[in-house]
Amino acid sequence: MKIVKIVRHTPEELLENMRKVSMMKRPDDKCYRDAELRLVSMHTDDIAPAQRYVLSEGVLRARELEWALAEHGIDLFNLCGYVSIWRDDCEDQIDVLPPVVEMSPEADGSCVNILNDGMHRVYLARMERKTVQVVYAKPDPVKYPYYAYPLVNGWKDVEIKEDLPEGYIKKWHRIENYKSLYRDFNTGFVNVGGPRGHFSKPDKALSGDNSLIPGARMRFGRYKGEEIVWRVLEAGAGELLLISEQALDCAPYNKTYEDVSWEKSSLRAWLNGEFLQEAFSGDEKARIADAKVKNDNSAGDPPVWGGFDTLDKVFLLSREEAEKYFANYKERACRPTAYAKTRHIYREGEFCRWWLRSPGASSKNAVYVNEEGDVFANGFTVHFDSNGVRPVIRIRI
Repeated sequence: MKIVKIVRHTPEELLENMRKVSMMKRPDDKCYRDAELRLVSMHTDDIAPAQRYVLSEGVLRARELEWALAEHGIDLFNLCGYVSIWRDDCEDQIDVLPPVVEMSPEADGSCVNILNDGMHRVYLARMERKTVQVVYAKPDPVKYPYYAYPLVNGWKDVEIKEDLPEGYIKKWHRIENYKSLYRDFNTGFVNVGGPRGHFSKPDKALSGDNSLIPGARMRFGRYKGEEIVWRVLEAGAGELLLISEQALDCAPYNKTYEDVSWEKSSLRAWLNGEFLQEAFSGDEKARIADAKVKNDNSAGDPPVWGGFDTLDKVFLLSREEAEKYFANYKERACRPTAYAKTRHIYREGEFCRWWLRSPGASSKNAVYVNEEGDVFANGFTVHFDSNGVRPVIRIRI
């Protein structure tokens, strides 16, 4: 791991942003807004884990991060605020903040310092016999309890695993709907978790943690010498719906200016032919499911025919899906890969345009997303060859 840029933030900025953190299922509910928050140094013996395992890969990533930060004179275990970093293998900003520990009153009358976020870094600190600076929080224990109980025997119950077998119990949850108690740290910070497990393995089973929930990233396949990073849009029924995190290339929706639907477009043919063969190995292609792609008419008056529904290995999002799967325009804003930048992709600053499969104002236009993440329903002429391409796939897990 090589950090190419770093910005430091003060303890005051850290605590201010912590108060912006909301509950994942209740975005208007700020769990730390009125909580007592402090930045303190703790011995790992005084921190109670709730998770029964650490992944060896996660610990190694935490150590890579420790060493990379040290090159910039920053101690991972004593951040004195938080840092924003940019890595050579990922253009996105990633915020690294201290582990989060919460005071948790338990039914037996005990009060434990339960570890909410930062399991692998705290475990690494324990391996290296170091104390660790944490954000110590006292949220309302009735309204915002941590979603799992502390382990009975503390760190003695934690095991190092290469991967998790099916049915493995990760945590003992307090309530059936435990996900309603998840904190979403990305509502106060940017890409929290990036360096320490932000990317998941494609064969990792769906589970109760947030490793493969919508918004998570994973690597799968390669294109033009670069690993493809995917964003999880939907998870369930043994499959993941993925979209490339960046625009991988640019291409016309259709090579000639004519009336065309997604079914007959040259871009669909390229994605399910040349791109599919180049980007994925035989084993990877075997895991890509055939997707039933519904091609709706446009919402215009009169509506433009969307074409027949298709069965695709690789496709693009529709206009409706782009609005469904991304919370807002900022989430839809897309950067091109290093390879795509060498092409004639249309961009302003660091962001580019990208195609959707839906028809625009006419059947000679296709809808696209502009550099700011806005969906342009009228679209652009189909033979325009500088819009970015963000493939979408369904993979079996």
